[in-house]
Amino acid sequence: MIRIVAIQRSSEVCEEFVLLQNHGSMMVNLKGHALLAECLDGEEPELTAAHVFTDDIDVPAGQYVLLRTCPCRSGWQQADNHIVYLSTMMRIDPYWKESFGTIHLLRPQHAFCDKRPAATRV
Repeated sequence: MIRIVAIQRSSEVCEEFVLLQNHGSMMVNLKGHALLAECLDGEEPELTAAHVFTDDIDVPAGQYVLLRTCPCRSGWQQADNHIVYLSTMMRIDPYWKESFGTIHLLRPQHAFCDKRPAATRV
């Protein structure tokens, strides 16, 4: 089970990130997980920011995922005696700083993919 461990909002895109960790005892695939932010300044919460992971990567139990807002190279890296998977949103401006409400992490429950039509032979 992947959980949000920390969020650093910033006006500087290179300082902004979301840190996740696999708290479960089994490996979890990151693809399809989504971060959704709510703005809570009115009576009805509204969606202000969202990110869906497209990284088809298995995260072992106890390991971390660091989602950087700024452009960087994705992949496994060593950081502070931990192995961390670095993922990026490839943005040039801050994304989470205006999302001052709750940020939810959603995991994929079910996926549906349309079948491609069969190729016709001539």
